Amino acid sequence: MRAQLSRKEHGALVPKVTESIQLQLITKSARPSQVEPVRLSQSARTLREIIRALQHTPDIRQQRVNAVREKITSGQYRVDTEHLVRLILEAAEDVRSYYNIAA
Repeated sequence: MRAQLSRKEHGALVPKVTESIQLQLITKSARPSQVEPVRLSQSARTLREIIRALQHTPDIRQQRVNAVREKITSGQYRVDTEHLVRLILEAAEDVRSYYNIAA
């Protein structure tokens, strides 16, 4: 993808997306043949790919939801209450230490 900025009638720069990994700035005095490309770093390209992947990742993992739902319906879903209590106490301790609250 290439983002290209071009001037509209009122003089503001408006982004336009094209198919290359370059950012080009077209100035008021520049002709289209006098455009200087600005290359994106590897980090920027990697970040762009991560963002694209996240945009195509569902917020809900439906297979996981269906598996848990099936266990609950069949009576096979069990909660480890001791583990749950430990997690709650750890979270409470994190909140206390973050806000400097005495126990």
